[in-house]
Amino acid sequence: MYQCQLCAQTIAARTPMVKLTVERRVYQHPQRDRAHPVIDRSRPTGRRQRKRRDDPGGTGLQIVRTLHVCPAYASGHTPTI
Repeated sequence: MYQCQLCAQTIAARTPMVKLTVERRVYQHPQRDRAHPVIDRSRPTGRRQRKRRDDPGGTGLQIVRTLHVCPAYASGHTPTI
């Protein structure tokens, strides 16, 4: 059982809850040096050397606020960016 945050009704047990994204923002991820460990497979035999690769960073979306709603309200809502 849960309470829908849009219609304020208590929803019956075993009814799926939907997380509805209400607000997002653009976020600039910084560059990170030596962030991802990888194994160098170019060496044919012996011990393989571990190396670390850079993460270039970039732009993406972060979720700021979500609501827990019932399926009836979730189906009528159109997602916005």
